[in-house]
Amino acid sequence: MKFALFIVALAAAIATSSAQTTPTNIDSLMSAFWQRIVQIQKSEHEMPDRAVPIDTGATMTKLDAELSRRLELCTAVSRSLASDTAILAHDFERVVLALPNGLLLLRVLFAQQRVEYLSMYLKCHPVDSAAWKDFAAARSALEHLARTAMLAD
Repeated sequence: MKFALFIVALAAAIATSSAQTTPTNIDSLMSAFWQRIVQIQKSEHEMPDRAVPIDTGATMTKLDAELSRRLELCTAVSRSLASDTAILAHDFERVVLALPNGLLLLRVLFAQQRVEYLSMYLKCHPVDSAAWKDFAAARSALEHLARTAMLAD
């Protein structure tokens, strides 16, 4: 009897969730989220002038292209370090700034891409509770990066 009541309650919750969660609702949620990211970077970041830039209007295609570009830059810096050990002593900027900044930018871009991917996924699968949990965690992680990630100068 309890199991039957549970199934009825679960079915009602799924039906209600499906009716209330639409692509338009997710778009509204994302619009508010991106506005929050902008606000965090402007008013909550410890050093806003050194905050890692987050393009809140970036599409998945643009994020993918930027990830590829940044990954190539980090690879080039890494190769130059590996090929010339003397560079470690003489090229402070590449060793101490370029590589860590590049890796940090990759981390932020991957976090942003995860948020975008999950928002698109949830438009097609609005009752996937595990995806909603991942979506909340991904948004929280990106908010944290927007508040704390800063480029070395």
